[in-house]
Amino acid sequence: MALNLIAAAHTHPGKIRQVNEDSVFTFVRPAKNGDALGLLLVADGIGGHKAGDIASKLAATTIFDSLSWFLEKDQTDDTRPLHTSPELDSNNFIEKRLRRAVEAANSKIFEYAQNNPEKAGNMGTTITVALIWKHSLIIAHVGDSRGYLFRNGILHQLTEDHSFVGQLIRRGQLPYDAYYEHPRRNVITRALGQFPEVQIDLRTDILQAGDQLLLCSDGLWEMIRDPKIVEFLRKSEDLEATAGEMVNEAIANGGPDNITIILGKLS
Repeated sequence: MALNLIAAAHTHPGKIRQVNEDSVFTFVRPAKNGDALGLLLVADGIGGHKAGDIASKLAATTIFDSLSWFLEKDQTDDTRPLHTSPELDSNNFIEKRLRRAVEAANSKIFEYAQNNPEKAGNMGTTITVALIWKHSLIIAHVGDSRGYLFRNGILHQLTEDHSFVGQLIRRGQLPYDAYYEHPRRNVITRALGQFPEVQIDLRTDILQAGDQLLLCSDGLWEMIRDPKIVEFLRKSEDLEATAGEMVNEAIANGGPDNITIILGKLS
């Protein structure tokens, strides 16, 4: 049975930052044009003098441009025999294309930094991007933005934080609450654009009707802990309203960083 995808996104500079260095991007193919197909992306830029803003925008535009040939397909206009291009139905094929898109973004940002040293600073960005294709969810991830799956009332974190504190927590050297309290919790160990090559985490999951997706920058998940996120998602009927409420909650809880969220729902 075919799935339908809808999505909503919000971003806010927060209470302290003058510049919003986060970027957010959503593309959802209309249901009338075929099976569920969408791209959801959150990027949290780093670097001074708007360098982070530039890096996150370069990531978003490069990844979409790299995948637009696939995302803008109108399945209803595709008159080819069903099995002439079986690779397009292969998760392995799509994973490779998503990896290449993120690698292209890394190269674009690194090249920009090399050519604009006066603007670049410590230029880079996190990236968490979800590609939804039929019943498949493919996530590419670098940094400490997060991707979650909410299914049957349970919140599953699908990404691993590439951060100094995250490493120590996974090794059992710090308690879980260090994510929210440690003075070096915002030190990331991996980002796009800082080196010619980047290590990318990729994972594939199977989606089902009723699933909800949440992608967000650390400006949201540090201010709203998982039990409260679950409360919001349990009552989420209107994605736009829920996303706005969660941003407002993060601001009310301090909002020291830029805040970005995408909510998606499968039916």
